Amino acid sequence: MEKILENIKGSVKGSVYLALKSSISISTIAIILIWFYLFSVGRQDIFLDAINNIPSLIVIFGFSLFFFVFFVSVFMLSSFATIWVFKIYQKEIEHYHKVGVHLTRICVLNSIVFYGGVFTLFLLVEKTFPGNGYLYTALLVLATLIAVANSFRMVSKRLLLAANFKDMNITKTYVPLHSKRGEKWWFSAMLLAPAWVQVFALLFIFTHVDFGDIHDDYAQLGMALLLVIIVSLFTMLPAVAWFSTPQERGVLYKYRDAFLAMIATLFIIFTLFRPFSDIVVGSSLRLIGIVDWNSHHYLLSNDKFSEGLFPGQEWNTRNYHDIPKHFFITGVPIFMLGNFQLICPVAVLSFRERSMREDISDLTNYQLKVEELKRYTSRCHVLSKDDVIQWDTELSEPVYLEKVKVHYNDKMIKMLSLIK
Repeated sequence: MEKILENIKGSVKGSVYLALKSSISISTIAIILIWFYLFSVGRQDIFLDAINNIPSLIVIFGFSLFFFVFFVSVFMLSSFATIWVFKIYQKEIEHYHKVGVHLTRICVLNSIVFYGGVFTLFLLVEKTFPGNGYLYTALLVLATLIAVANSFRMVSKRLLLAANFKDMNITKTYVPLHSKRGEKWWFSAMLLAPAWVQVFALLFIFTHVDFGDIHDDYAQLGMALLLVIIVSLFTMLPAVAWFSTPQERGVLYKYRDAFLAMIATLFIIFTLFRPFSDIVVGSSLRLIGIVDWNSHHYLLSNDKFSEGLFPGQEWNTRNYHDIPKHFFITGVPIFMLGNFQLICPVAVLSFRERSMREDISDLTNYQLKVEELKRYTSRCHVLSKDDVIQWDTELSEPVYLEKVKVHYNDKMIKMLSLIK
């Protein structure tokens, strides 16, 4: 009986230790995320006050993990699609020589041919027949047909002719895939799946890339194709690792190697596209309301704050005759946790937008834009949630401290409207 009680006691202690250890690890990761975000906006001075809310740290970890998995999935879809196509046709093509190597090469080339055709055709048509939606749809279909035809050519040349049937026990009733013309066409079209799902990763990249001083359309086309090649190559690394692992080592080793290749791919992507780390962390914090990059109107009391602390040109400071002893400002809450929030002038949106875009014509320009953002956030105010009230209801006849309208860069909004 005593031995049983000791075993139960030991199990309870072990469970408590693991739970405590897990909680500490989760809190540590959440604290690192908060510090990284505050560092990216240049306000590490409020870090110690921000990490006092321990329950929120677990929530931060959960949503950050969710968004990170989502981000990984977007950039790994090409590899997943390649492995998926192989699984569907495994019985048909597993006997072909170096099938995995040929599949990954074909899928990478398919992406380059497909997006190269789409970009080139769209550019030529835009110069000749701008704004023709039906023609754009026809060009998309044409680019797809060209990519399928090229896929069929590569399948016939690289994959199926590499088979070695001399050592295989081929019966009279067995018909290899390279002898089934209709099946081979469908297989070639299926190999475009990695290129199609790659559109999500490319959209994410192109919305955070500027061509800067590159104004020539054909030069921009060349840079866009270069980005397609980079994304196609690196997002295919997990599939290459999966196919490179010998079958006799087992499936677990394949997934292990693919996972390591995935980590390497993410490291490369975060290195090449530096705003992505800020985007991932900021987006995960935005999901739970800690970050809100939208402008709001706030009501403050004259008993606690002076209007002079909020220059009208930056804060759109104003008051109303019907609301005495109070004044309004317009600001952006870039960080909210616990009982305080960090509110900035609306102009911070333009600095944030520029810092979230990589200038591929001048790679040194990115750090300058980040430093500009950090310098501007020094004008932000840390306000207690008890001292400020968010008041987005429109009111009439305001009296401005300085009657100057606040503008910020809305190029991204205009671009998204055009895409829609």
